[in-house]
Amino acid sequence: MGSLTEAVKKAGSPVELLRNSTASPQVVPIEVPREYTNWESEQLAWHTTCGLLDQSHHMVTITLEGPDLVPFLARIGINTFANFGVNRAKQLVACSPEGFLIGQGILFRISEEKAMLVGPWGVMDWVEYQHAITPNRLRFRREGTSFSRAGDPEYFRYEVQGPTAPDVVRDLLGGELPELGFFHMSQASVDGREITFLRHGMVGQPGYEIFGKWEDKDVVTRALLAAGEKHGMIRTGAYAYFTTAVYSGYLPGVLPAIYTSPELADYRDWLSDRSFEATAPLGGSFFSDDVEDYYLTPFALGYDRALKFDHDFIGREALQRMVDDGVPARKKKVTLIWNPDDVASIYRSWFDEGENAKMLQLPGGPGYTTFRYDSVRADGVHVGTSGYPGAASIYRKVLSVAILDSEYAVEGRELTLLWGEEPNSGKARVESHRQKEIRVTVAPAPFSDYARTDYRTKA
Repeated sequence: MGSLTEAVKKAGSPVELLRNSTASPQVVPIEVPREYTNWESEQLAWHTTCGLLDQSHHMVTITLEGPDLVPFLARIGINTFANFGVNRAKQLVACSPEGFLIGQGILFRISEEKAMLVGPWGVMDWVEYQHAITPNRLRFRREGTSFSRAGDPEYFRYEVQGPTAPDVVRDLLGGELPELGFFHMSQASVDGREITFLRHGMVGQPGYEIFGKWEDKDVVTRALLAAGEKHGMIRTGAYAYFTTAVYSGYLPGVLPAIYTSPELADYRDWLSDRSFEATAPLGGSFFSDDVEDYYLTPFALGYDRALKFDHDFIGREALQRMVDDGVPARKKKVTLIWNPDDVASIYRSWFDEGENAKMLQLPGGPGYTTFRYDSVRADGVHVGTSGYPGAASIYRKVLSVAILDSEYAVEGRELTLLWGEEPNSGKARVESHRQKEIRVTVAPAPFSDYARTDYRTKA
């Protein structure tokens, strides 16, 4: 087995390596059905009643335990840890020494000396590497996804999301629902099994995350389904799950900024040529030979709300310079509403003679690539990139989350999105096709009014 450094050298560049990767993009493993009923009913439940989403299988979990917990995490994260008490959750945002995003995940503070980090591969590899090279008093345990792990996970993890989610959780807990602030946790017993529940939302509606030991999953699931029955709760499959991002304004599939930093040469040597960073496919209509053109700052993604210069962390000086130079104001995250006639014409092209447009797989999700960067244009000039599209049934629209130059991130502004790859890459999942312009209209991110206004203030 070789290293990421060797894989890049063999391919010629990071862009060539990833654009021509034949690996499959990140998807929900087969343990979660694609649909329990149908994806539209499952989506609509988030807005009318609530959905039950299973997150037990497709994310990586790292457990850290020991007296150096907070100093170790604070060195990695741009977030402050001054308010990270027990029974709190926090988004851990990690950047390169140059201040570009490496990845993010969700931290759960279980006790004074124990925390769990849950998230995608990129940030997990970075945390594992930092644990390996940094002297610390921490016990480290990493658990892969159901694709890579032998046996069951340690924990089950559910999301209860939608207007009736508080009612479901109240009935699950026997009639009492403790008042919790956003990203606060509490413990309870369900039929003699201990669970932890966290208040947060991921579909633009009220919600809770519930997790507990895997061996208690069946008992808790039965109780949860019984509690949800009278409140219209519907189990949600993988098809609908992957559309949550376009509702909540989350941009997944951001390329980790680890391929060019001189300070990260040892990290690239540490990563294998079979790692996520060496194999996850890069796709979309935006193309540059320079991998740094795919890097994003935490400001562009809206993560600057978590940035605090009250501690020393990797990338601190670079981010401070960016603030001083006005970088945060240059990019803005938005939602793009895809023109319905143009979306329909993608499918219509399949029936015409000649090469058709790149097929659009709805309701949404990574599709054929993990890192998606579609070019967004104003009068033919590139002004930003868009992530994967998703169908939002409640609005009867196709949406995507994008990062635009701020002068174009104006609500109601009409732009175009270039759909399809040219030249067609070596990815096995990319059929021969022609590129097509799709009219898009700029809207706020998150698209949901509730997510923009009440997520963090109301239970």
